[in-house]
Amino acid sequence: MVSIFQQILDSLKDPHARHAMMVHVPIALGVLGVPLGLALLLTGARSTVLKLVVVACLLMTSAGAALAAQAGEDAEHKLEERGLTKIEHDAVHEHEELGEGGWVWPLIPAGLAALTLIPSKRRAIPLAAAGLATLASLGVAGWISATAHAGGRLVYEMGIGVPARAAPSATPAHEDH
Repeated sequence: MVSIFQQILDSLKDPHARHAMMVHVPIALGVLGVPLGLALLLTGARSTVLKLVVVACLLMTSAGAALAAQAGEDAEHKLEERGLTKIEHDAVHEHEELGEGGWVWPLIPAGLAALTLIPSKRRAIPLAAAGLATLASLGVAGWISATAHAGGRLVYEMGIGVPARAAPSATPAHEDH
């Protein structure tokens, strides 16, 4: 019996599986940045812990996006070896364009949220920074959604990057009687 750790290591060797594993980090954290930014804004940007959580979340979103993009580049090279139709190539290119350099976008709200950490006698400065960070987080969530949608089209509509499905060998588990 293969251990779960061995299965993970095996998956990390396959560029398509590695990309599929990595993309979930920026998706989850990038979307989480929006409610965290709202919480920061609604609490008047007073909590240092919340400020640090928002900045850390967005920095991890950036790092996750960079790792996902690198894994995606490796996966794309494997696709090119196999050959793609014009429609498939265009869809891969669209997804790549959205993901390429996408690690930069979360740095914008992260930097704005970091501004809230600078002490200021004027409450308007950290509040403005928190508001702008929240708006920028919405933009990041939109970018992530567009990138994920384009990737989802590749996988679920075109079957690109997934192993071929074997025919079921037994009666389906959800058979109606």
